[in-house]
Amino acid sequence: MAMKNWMDGISDDLLLKEIIMPGSHDAGMSKKNVASTGVLVGAAIGLAGIGGLGIGGYGANKGFKALGCTHDFDILGQCEAGSRFFDIRLTYTKSKTITHHTAGDSYTVGGTTGQTGLSILDDVHSFLSDNDSELVILRISHTYDKKTAEIFIKEINGHKLKTDNMLCTSNSNLVNRTIKELRGKAIIIFEEKLFFGRKGKTFPLMWESDQIYRGFHAFRQIKKDEAKKNRWGKLVQPDQKKIASYKQNVCGIMTCGGYSNSKDIKKVLAGQIKKVQAHKKHYNVYKPHLFVISWTQTGGDIRSNTMGKSGTHAKIIDLLKMLKKECGTNYWPQVVSMDFVNETSSTLIVGLNKISSNRTKAYPNIFT
Repeated sequence: MAMKNWMDGISDDLLLKEIIMPGSHDAGMSKKNVASTGVLVGAAIGLAGIGGLGIGGYGANKGFKALGCTHDFDILGQCEAGSRFFDIRLTYTKSKTITHHTAGDSYTVGGTTGQTGLSILDDVHSFLSDNDSELVILRISHTYDKKTAEIFIKEINGHKLKTDNMLCTSNSNLVNRTIKELRGKAIIIFEEKLFFGRKGKTFPLMWESDQIYRGFHAFRQIKKDEAKKNRWGKLVQPDQKKIASYKQNVCGIMTCGGYSNSKDIKKVLAGQIKKVQAHKKHYNVYKPHLFVISWTQTGGDIRSNTMGKSGTHAKIIDLLKMLKKECGTNYWPQVVSMDFVNETSSTLIVGLNKISSNRTKAYPNIFT
């Protein structure tokens, strides 16, 4: 089965929350687009191991291009390889948006840049024009300033994705929309606090009152819904206001799940088992949402981690067997997010739809 149009095998009447799709972690950082120079390298010296880059002395020796690259293909290539859910992390330079892969909470502390926002929009338009059975979700996050948001909004509003009516404009919880309604559409979701936090206006009121925001949707992430110990061993209670907000009506998409934060594949698998267990606990508590499995290894050289003998692609069957064992009838993920997305792994992930739903066309049985 060709991964560029695998959704052609998904029944029209299935809801978005009822399918399983491959996703791309740090999607804008392909080997074609990643810059060979770092961002404020001097500020990063001595910070080896922070975040996903493993910067500092190691970064100086290996090069930021090697440490920042997370994919072989640009967004178009990843779409053709089967990915439908994209982790897009934006900053801006010279009045245009650009993806970044950086350490800490700011793109000014060690890291590098990748594909531009406009190039990503071009890739999505090209892909959907040729494959109208598919959909593409762009999740915009790790954007640390209003300027980036303002520039990207202008880029989208002037783009043919919008003028050609290829943006999803449904004002609702999008996980409850049918695949038929979403085919051929780009779904763009933004961190709610940054893109929809203008004084005097909140989402979805802004969406209703501003035509310029049609096709823009909020993104929320369920996290810290249980008391946890901090680094000093103190038990920290969750933010009850945030938890209450998870139960409210959602305009856009809400997700749960998170990284295992390790490059040890056994720890990555153990971490994702915990995410499944957490999902089971809040499945019926919060509004319908997407569960994202993060099958990624963090720290150091990402290609070496991911593509090695103990990497996520070599060990993907271990993940899929775990999901089959742990997820039962109701608790399957909707996204399996990876670095270095390829057709082989995507085919296996797409094959999970045969197990989780009896309303799909024939997919390969990955467990035979």
